[in-house]
Amino acid sequence: MYLDGGDTAPYPDLLLDDVVITGQAPTDPGGVVPGGAVDPTTTPVATARGTGDVSALTFDDGPNGATTTALLDFLAERDIRATFCVIGQNIQAPGGADVLRRIVADGHTLCNHTTSYADMGGWTAEQVRADLVENLGIIRDALGDPDAKVPYFRAPNGSWGVTPGVAVALGMQPLAVTNTIDDWSTQDVPTLTSNLRDAMKAGQVVLAHDGGGDRSGTLAAVQTVVDERLAAGWTFTLPTGGADGGSSVPTGLSNDFEAGLGVWGPRGDATVTLSDDAHGGAQAALVAGRTQAWHGIGATVTDVFQTGRTYTVDAWVKLAAGATEPADLRISVQRDNAGESTYDTVTTATGVTADAWTHVQAQYTMAAAESALLYVESSSSLASFLVDDVVVSGSTAPPVQTDIPSLKDELPWPVGVAIDERETVGTGEQLVVKHYDQITAENAMKPESIQPTEGAFTFEAGDALIDSAVRNGQRVYGHTLVWHSQTPDWFFTHADGTPLTSSAADQQILRDRMRTHIETVADHYRQKYGEYGTAGNPIVAYDVVNEAIAESESDGLRRSRWFEVLGEQYLDLAFQYASQAFNGGDTDGPVQLFLNDYNTELPAKRRAMLDVVNRLLARDVPVDGLGHQFHVNLLQPVSQMKASIDAFATTGLLQAVTELDAPIDGTVSQEKLVAQGYYYADVFDMLRQYPDLFSVTLWGPYDSRSWREGAPLPFDDDLQAKPAFWGIVDRGELPTLTRLADAHAGTPTGVDDPTWRLLPETSFGDATGFQLRWSADGLVAYVEVADATDDGADDVVDLFAADQHVTVHRSDAGVVATASRTAWPCARGRGPDAGRDRAVRRARHDGASGERRSWNDLSHGQEDGERLGVVTLVEPVGYVAAVQASTAPVIDGVVDEAWADAPVLTTDVQVEGTPGATAEIRVLWHDDAVDVLATVADPVVDETATNAWEQDSVEIFVDPVNAKAGAYTPQDGQYRISASNAQSVSGDLAVIGERLTSATALVDGGYVVEASIALGRDVTVGDLVGLDFQVNDATAGVRGSVRTWTDPTGRSYQSTARWGVAELVAPAVEPGPVLTLGAGSVAAGKKLAVDLAGFEPKAKVRLVLDRVGAAPTAPSRSGLFGQLVDGLSAWYWKDVELGSVRTDADGAASATVKVPAWVLPGDFEVKAYVAGEVVASAPVRVRPVFS
Repeated sequence: MYLDGGDTAPYPDLLLDDVVITGQAPTDPGGVVPGGAVDPTTTPVATARGTGDVSALTFDDGPNGATTTALLDFLAERDIRATFCVIGQNIQAPGGADVLRRIVADGHTLCNHTTSYADMGGWTAEQVRADLVENLGIIRDALGDPDAKVPYFRAPNGSWGVTPGVAVALGMQPLAVTNTIDDWSTQDVPTLTSNLRDAMKAGQVVLAHDGGGDRSGTLAAVQTVVDERLAAGWTFTLPTGGADGGSSVPTGLSNDFEAGLGVWGPRGDATVTLSDDAHGGAQAALVAGRTQAWHGIGATVTDVFQTGRTYTVDAWVKLAAGATEPADLRISVQRDNAGESTYDTVTTATGVTADAWTHVQAQYTMAAAESALLYVESSSSLASFLVDDVVVSGSTAPPVQTDIPSLKDELPWPVGVAIDERETVGTGEQLVVKHYDQITAENAMKPESIQPTEGAFTFEAGDALIDSAVRNGQRVYGHTLVWHSQTPDWFFTHADGTPLTSSAADQQILRDRMRTHIETVADHYRQKYGEYGTAGNPIVAYDVVNEAIAESESDGLRRSRWFEVLGEQYLDLAFQYASQAFNGGDTDGPVQLFLNDYNTELPAKRRAMLDVVNRLLARDVPVDGLGHQFHVNLLQPVSQMKASIDAFATTGLLQAVTELDAPIDGTVSQEKLVAQGYYYADVFDMLRQYPDLFSVTLWGPYDSRSWREGAPLPFDDDLQAKPAFWGIVDRGELPTLTRLADAHAGTPTGVDDPTWRLLPETSFGDATGFQLRWSADGLVAYVEVADATDDGADDVVDLFAADQHVTVHRSDAGVVATASRTAWPCARGRGPDAGRDRAVRRARHDGASGERRSWNDLSHGQEDGERLGVVTLVEPVGYVAAVQASTAPVIDGVVDEAWADAPVLTTDVQVEGTPGATAEIRVLWHDDAVDVLATVADPVVDETATNAWEQDSVEIFVDPVNAKAGAYTPQDGQYRISASNAQSVSGDLAVIGERLTSATALVDGGYVVEASIALGRDVTVGDLVGLDFQVNDATAGVRGSVRTWTDPTGRSYQSTARWGVAELVAPAVEPGPVLTLGAGSVAAGKKLAVDLAGFEPKAKVRLVLDRVGAAPTAPSRSGLFGQLVDGLSAWYWKDVELGSVRTDADGAASATVKVPAWVLPGDFEVKAYVAGEVVASAPVRVRPVFS
């Protein structure tokens, strides 16, 4: 396309302006009218339109005759619109088309739920497209409208496979399978009503079924809960996305402020008005009255910005007239999710002045949020500022980066990636081809994908991946042949559905099935791609057996169905069959045969797998290599991964890293992405020490394609390189690492507050360190400095938190000093919000030496407000005073008297699933051990799962020295005890393997776990021990609930950082009888008040006045005078009876007694006798008569 001025001279200059090119919107190949979704994405949407208490009702598997009709009547009466995911066969059923027409006539939105109930997870793109197009035709034919909009798609059973990409190509937005109510398994109305109350969450989609069988219970539950929520002020909307976009950028968000502020308004205490100091036009927004840097101007983008989509934000900013100093203005997004707020910086305009307008423009990719706010603030200045000509627009993803290094060219071994068909076309394929020279099928080559029913092999999905590998010159690492998961049940049952047993006949059935599967797979790829090892066949390795190891079992093997029927021989058979099928029995064949497993970096799993491998090698089983999945996280020590590679090197086998990823814990922030980059750098620096690794595979091409949350991979959802990529390639390209710390909730009152000793300090140089606590009143810092020289006011600690700066001098009141260390008083920042990451930096300055130390900013340039560390506000420190047992409890599962005085804890923190079993926990200690009694409320005990952690069990986490080191040290341990007392221990078993003693007992309503765990060190009163407890609750072999005492992260099995603390305290002293006198002295002949408490009820108490001291013991004197002296002495020392009293039912009594006048002055005790024994006393001085 071009414009010229003709062929004839002269040739004039031309002006060209305002070019607009329009065209018809593209349609899916084949001429199918698209579903109508605006800018659909492959990420299934789970959010509802709107803000606050909103929910999007979605109903699956209809239309369903009377049930759907009754549901429509109910919705119409309440003027509610919903989304109906309809199935073609139900539309074609009698009356189905009529109900569908009623759905549309009532204003509801349609969702394509396929033609039947078939699971599409293993289908090819062509198969999926054919079904979705057919269902679009069924819907439109029934409606009599060939252009009818069907803007959503939902995969049956949530089995997505390649369906999202196909749906998007057909103009439909995938709709998440989330917040379900289990109405496919029950129609009990109370159960479904409770489930729906839990599933209906503000800002989210909720899923119920109006079809697929009897749904009367679902209908009743919907009617009840919807009415409850309407009464509570909720509204019901549609999911985001859809025919009108559901989140298209409204004109009010893009605003030149000529017609007013529109959707823009104040944030914090700022005032926002219109000003005639404008960039373009006549008006701009003026932000004034700011008392804190975060006060500014903002607009809600909750139902504007879609998760995963990228937006361009364009604006002009300027300081208001009168501002004399430049300031940095920042555009940010606040995202609120599950009660936590995250603050994402979009861009910062530096050096903004009052003299000229500054243009800012940046792209921002939206992450998950229940609500969100786009706003403008300052970095630190409180100056008033102006904003004008804001333009917010959707942005297309940038192309795959071709100007960065390729991973495969930077690393010494083949680099693999797990993919599916989405990575065989388009930008996904471009990314994979640029960076990887080996692929693994994420799911397409697993048993359930290849042989879903016996004898019916489906290779299409796997072939598509191998075809792509052949086309692009890549190797293929096959995954997997024998596995306990994603293997159809028919493998392990007779034709009539009864389970195979370990009988000889049944063993032969399973051996034959295993052999047939392996041989058929090998034969297919040989026939299609040529002999293994030749140029046309890219398969170089296979995971023959996947995840066979269970460190909790004495022989190290998982109790899978393979094991239950065949025993350990199934491993031998799998490798023998594979060796013959792929390599013709040649032990040096072209296809390397691997045993693959996860958690091999953990000491217990490492030892168990090594033992199993050595047994296989001793039996000459043809194992070629060992696969380390390495699904790790940023807390996992790289040294443990290295230790496993070193340990397995002793076998002489090949080693491969097969499924590497490393997610971020909690909210993903830029600081955490940088930290992830450094972690990847450490991992790959370590791996480079092993150039003979067979390959290293990353488990997914980019973040949203991972099965793990937390952005675990080197590329983001725009397929752009993250810091993790640069960590792999060149750590020198990484930004400066931002330090991270936690601040637990708490209100300490000073440097002497005992709560400071519960946690170790975060150090920053030698013995200098700090702790933080937060509350609604602010952030409190405790800093301990190693500095023996007192330089008074010249010794300084500074706290920089957001826009605040607090300075404390050594000479200030409240500083506590010892010979070598100084504890500095608390410093406060403004009140934060729970769960929020806050920018904080700590610095100290030594007046004598001039030495400066900073926690995060090593340049010590804190005053500019940049380069701050990040502090996450978390829960209070869990604390228990564990009482020393006078007699150690007998560990027999029987609750004895020793537990009577133990404090009681409860597992109230829901970590996973829905509320299930809970436990009351009691803690004691004796000698060098902690003792634990867990009484678990769990009416149905289930230990049918093969994984120990998925069985009903109690886990005890012990950090003997309360190091809170994060990653486990050799002394730290995870001790799991099932309801039947099956033990499994994780940690360094060479150190802690023998420390656990336990017993269990079934009781009404649950079970009891009694345990004693040696600490491996001498302990004394006042010592601290890191401690936490977890209850796993299973149903039908699936863990549905995990509850803990204090750690909410779900990572107690990997990190000690958020465990609670047990202080070892002395045994409680039983209060005894107490005698109290009304006065400290009394004159002889006068009365004295006596009060008794703590005695046995109804006890007779004899009160006696006894002179302090001892009577002389000289022998009796002779003669009359001697006898007189002896008599007087005996009289002087004689006990004086004051009377008796009887205690009441509470063991108390009061009496008034008279001291005889003949008693000579002196010091006495009033003693209380019970049954001839002195049980209480109190001192008194007897004065002379008349004194």
